[in-house]
Amino acid sequence: MAGDDQEQYVITIEKLPSLDERFDELERAGDYDITPNKAGKVPPFMRTHPNLCKYFEPRFVSFGPIHHGKPEFQSAEEYKLRLANYFVNDSGKSSDILYKEVEGKYESLVSYFDEVVVGNYEKEELAWMLFVDGCAVLQSIFCAVQVTFEELKIEQDKMALWEQDLFLLENQLPYQLLLDLMDSSQKKDQLRESIEVFINKHSVALHSYNQKEPKWAAHILDYLWQLLVDEEMNHQPLYSRNKSGYRAAGYRQSVPWHHNAQELKTAGINVKPSKGTLTDIDFAYNLLNFSGYLSIPPVVVDYTTGFKLVNLIAHEMTLPGMSNYDGVTSYVSFLGSILDGTGDVKQLIKARVLFNYLDKDDEVFQLFKDISTNLMPVPNEFHVNLKRRIEKYYGNKYKIWMAQLFHDLFSRPWKILTFSASVSALLLTATQTLYPIFSTSGHGEDQVRKKFN
Repeated sequence: MAGDDQEQYVITIEKLPSLDERFDELERAGDYDITPNKAGKVPPFMRTHPNLCKYFEPRFVSFGPIHHGKPEFQSAEEYKLRLANYFVNDSGKSSDILYKEVEGKYESLVSYFDEVVVGNYEKEELAWMLFVDGCAVLQSIFCAVQVTFEELKIEQDKMALWEQDLFLLENQLPYQLLLDLMDSSQKKDQLRESIEVFINKHSVALHSYNQKEPKWAAHILDYLWQLLVDEEMNHQPLYSRNKSGYRAAGYRQSVPWHHNAQELKTAGINVKPSKGTLTDIDFAYNLLNFSGYLSIPPVVVDYTTGFKLVNLIAHEMTLPGMSNYDGVTSYVSFLGSILDGTGDVKQLIKARVLFNYLDKDDEVFQLFKDISTNLMPVPNEFHVNLKRRIEKYYGNKYKIWMAQLFHDLFSRPWKILTFSASVSALLLTATQTLYPIFSTSGHGEDQVRKKFN
């Protein structure tokens, strides 16, 4: 039939919102609450970044709902069950009692995740996942501190990857889940202490701001972040909001910057380690010896450092009001700005700002360049003033000339010897030249005195 061959079209007429509805939507857009961040996915622009994407994928084990069930992590499920079993046995409670503890707070725990992350899971499946993963994480941290993995017949190389995967943003469990499970165990105090020791052990900074458990943490990665960045002392952005709107906290958003570590040294700016958070970068100069001092918090660089730094930066990107909490982002960006090659890395290693446990210094340079490239921290008043002070130092040509003179003269031992020999020769020549003159002059004065006497 000709009629059967005819194509049929369905036209859907979508009702457009009225003007009043649009005004209501606009009004609601201004109503937002600053609430604790939820455990969710890495921001898309970081996930697709060619230099950063490799740092977000678990290498051995998945925790939580985001990567759960992927074939490449199935071999780790046996380890999770084994560790969860040890946790239950050490807790003094039965497995069903501990599970009910998790199930009873299911709604509260699930609220820590974005709906897009947990929407495809049934309640029982997700509750069981949180129970097993939470027990396994706590037991693994306890065993890492007590160094008892060999007794559990778990290979050391696998547990090294396990520990690394604990600090991935998309592998985070609600810290409240861990607290609830610890509170249900007879080893509560030992478990809490083991977390403190474990997090401090994995801190990328040589000096942590606070070595005690924070009052509140969203998850393990957030716990580490609070150790590295003093939230209460985080520096204000250039533009902050008050009751009347936005006020400028500084007169410009950025300062031109093109000085690497070796150039700073040549200009008389000595880099030295500071103690405190990653935001404790400071600059001062001494008028007496024409030198400046740039204080930078030291960091340890090993095979896990890139994973931690990148995931900490991603964590900062997900925080409400990110511009107030970009301490790690600003630190990595600043460090990357003074590294132009392995010579700069060697300079910072010599200054005890970088502690390199990788095979080559070039790996350190490449790591920070990969992370800091295209990284755009929100300009804040502190860092703008810091760079402004350094540029002001550079603006004093006489000071720079004197600093470069001292650097050229005393950067190598043979130059010091040459300089000393030259000065000694000049002094000796001057002495030999002036001595006869003064001797003759003195003899003439004696003759005059005799004549008049």
